[in-house]
Amino acid sequence: MFNHLKKGDKIGVFTPSSPATVTARPRFERAKIFLEEKGFVIVEGKLTGETDTYRSGTPEARAEEFNELIRNPEMKMVMSTIGGTNSNSMLPYIDYVAFRQNPKLFVGYSDATALLLALYAKTGITTYYGPALIPSFGEFEPLVNDTYRYFENYFMNASSLPYEVPMPLLWSDEPVNWLEKTTEKKLYENEWISVNEGVAEGRLIGGNVNAMYGFIGSEYFPEVKQGDILLLEDCSKNAAVVEKNLAMLKLRDFLIKYQASS
Repeated sequence: MFNHLKKGDKIGVFTPSSPATVTARPRFERAKIFLEEKGFVIVEGKLTGETDTYRSGTPEARAEEFNELIRNPEMKMVMSTIGGTNSNSMLPYIDYVAFRQNPKLFVGYSDATALLLALYAKTGITTYYGPALIPSFGEFEPLVNDTYRYFENYFMNASSLPYEVPMPLLWSDEPVNWLEKTTEKKLYENEWISVNEGVAEGRLIGGNVNAMYGFIGSEYFPEVKQGDILLLEDCSKNAAVVEKNLAMLKLRDFLIKYQASS
């Protein structure tokens, strides 16, 4: 296990792809204030407030922003501000030696999959598929509080294995209130759906399927072995794209069983 976060710890934030600290500045500020009010010190990466059209900077500049945070011994956690499309272009320029010598809690999701898996592949150090600053902590109540409760339970509170993830009571898929609150989101009672009941044990590995396309088969992609539990995340994809994604994973020998008609 890791050393847990506590109030007063420094969380470094960086922007590996989309320049949302510019395009979603009000949400960025709201998210930053939210975590600061919880007692954390938010340290902004040097590309905060910078934009290079569709990205925050060149691959080298984005990697250096990240490297500065992982080299900084004062950082307890490093968190992505948001995802995007191009985190994979950073991979050759990451200081994997520094991360191995001075491990951090590293958390993000979506396009940050490239960094999460590459760091694990190169160092063997666990990374965490979880909140990103802007989309997760820039949300409005009540959902932002649900997100923080999970964040706090995992990263701040002592836990025992097997770790159980309680089901959130509510969810919403309404794409509203991104920058400012204009309406109340429609919330739904939650229900987890499983195809096969039972218990499975194994190493949990995976991430965003679309992000995997950008580096799968390279030296930065960890070996997925039989017996692993494959985590797959994506959104707003139709049946044709889902079939393509599953076929791609089958061709990479990630799926032992696959039926195109399913």
